[in-house]
Amino acid sequence: MSVWPEERARVLMEKFAAIDAKPVARWTWLPSIETNFIRYFSENQGEDFQRFPGLEYVEYQPDMDFSQIDIALRFAHGGDLSGEIFRLKQRFPHVIVATWMWDNHTAYANNLKTAMAADINFPSHNYVASYLINPCAPVGAHVPLCCAQWTLREASEAAQAGFHNTRSDKMLVNYVDYPWSWRSGVLRNLKDNLPEAETLLMPPGDRTRYFSMSRPERLKEWLDYKSTLILPVDRDLSTRIFDALLAGMVVVVPTMIADFDAVIPPDEQKRLGIVRVNDFELPTLREAALTAARTFDEMGSAGVKARYQYVMDGHMMAHRFDVILRTVRSTGTPRPKVQFNIGPNGPVGLLWAPAARSGEATGVLQAASS
Repeated sequence: MSVWPEERARVLMEKFAAIDAKPVARWTWLPSIETNFIRYFSENQGEDFQRFPGLEYVEYQPDMDFSQIDIALRFAHGGDLSGEIFRLKQRFPHVIVATWMWDNHTAYANNLKTAMAADINFPSHNYVASYLINPCAPVGAHVPLCCAQWTLREASEAAQAGFHNTRSDKMLVNYVDYPWSWRSGVLRNLKDNLPEAETLLMPPGDRTRYFSMSRPERLKEWLDYKSTLILPVDRDLSTRIFDALLAGMVVVVPTMIADFDAVIPPDEQKRLGIVRVNDFELPTLREAALTAARTFDEMGSAGVKARYQYVMDGHMMAHRFDVILRTVRSTGTPRPKVQFNIGPNGPVGLLWAPAARSGEATGVLQAASS
């Protein structure tokens, strides 16, 4: 007699197989309320989503009929979306709900509720993905964050227009200053005591300094500087790394970021001129700012173009959606299995296992369970 998670695994496999069998699968993207109220994503993102073979993109509308939708890709930013997802699946049980967890490094309880309501989940932050493993929905591939504020066309037009502008030697430090975060004290120290940095802060409740700007103006802020400092909320690899590289900047990155070497390998870091730091003391960051400006000058226009092209070739939102959609719809490749694992090897929950090696979890699950 099968237990409930095994039955759930069977149902999910049937849902995935049904989508694989379709000549064309229709999908939509549901951004979150958190990203809508600051107009984070471009209104033109749909122009990049027509590029996936065997898939038809349908722009989301609040009153849309999901009866003709096969895949609903939902962004999660730490809110509890379980009720919304359960209501959608109750009305349209054929729809596969895939969540991309942008903020799985915070709000663990809410994210787990969301994950259990979905059909498959993709964590942005692999170093803290293990708690998402559950008996209701498997964890798919690690899908890191990316450059997401601009479409490919918008990014190309705005970035190349500013490539040859005169840039400041100051290290750009443009952040939301969350009072509860460890980095708040660092940001205020930089603002008061490090003239080598251009520190521009926003309170959490008023982000108009940056988000009231047009999209070309936003990118121009990055293009006005040679370098920027990465200060994560936790140990997370954030979007700003890719925003800065798109603008051709030299990025100063702390060694504490857990997924950094896996996403941008050390040989690529060297090629792109990325500067690493081990702490956030003023002397360290002062030296990093000077080193980054010097690196920018030494690498010149070739370095700017290399950093820009690195993002345009593989780290825009369309590239991340491609990974998610090819995971959900596996036409032409062996279909991975959803299976219930109760140990002793690996975590207890539904696992996303390659068909050729059905007894093992994917890389994200192996890393999460180690």
